Amino acid sequence: MAKQKRRNPHAINPIMRKGGVHEKSNGAKRKAAKLATRKLMSESRCGALDEIINQYLIVVS
Repeated sequence: MAKQKRRNPHAINPIMRKGGVHEKSNGAKRKAAKLATRKLMSESRCGALDEIINQYLIVVS
């Protein structure tokens, strides 16, 4: 059985450059914040508006 030819160790696979920490996109974070706000609004039905705003600010940041 023949040995495989050694690859260039200095050449980087372009797919591997995209690696790193996996995190949600900004659009996904924005959508989650909107859904959380809507859920709080439906639960409270216009009561405790300050709580809704505070929860929204916590989710966004």
